[in-house]
Amino acid sequence: MAVNMLDSRLERILPLLLGLSIWSCSGSANVTNADTNDTTFKTANVDNAVAGAGVTNILALGFTAPSNGYAWVSATGTCAAVEPLPIKTVLSVQIETDPTSQDVNSGDALFELGGVGADPTEGSFNAARTLAATAGGQVAYLNINNPSSGGKMYCSATMIAIFSVHQLP
Repeated sequence: MAVNMLDSRLERILPLLLGLSIWSCSGSANVTNADTNDTTFKTANVDNAVAGAGVTNILALGFTAPSNGYAWVSATGTCAAVEPLPIKTVLSVQIETDPTSQDVNSGDALFELGGVGADPTEGSFNAARTLAATAGGQVAYLNINNPSSGGKMYCSATMIAIFSVHQLP
């Protein structure tokens, strides 16, 4: 249900985001071809992806960049413990270019889940990252790091990648 609510919110704000992105490019003196003002996007969803101890990739969003530029990738979701974590744990969520990476980035998210018999048993996250993109196939991965030695979570998430030929000045 949370993912469906998110989808409807994305449908309402996406035209605004795309409009702002196109508007920001339209007046640039560095743009010589109107076709380079194109802004594109793609989304992906996952429900009840299993995440255990260590780094787990729960969602991959593949897209084709029409030219060199930038992809703004955002993810939001929830995780619920279905097998208790052994201790209260802070989990990290990151958007990466590799399914096993856990590099520190400014748009990372942290959330906490309780240990055996402790609250909270559910956590929400929002993560974002801007990635340089070269023309052709790209993949952004949503990775969750559970540093504890056990536990199992079901995670649901939505990712969106918005591509533009340049960033705002």
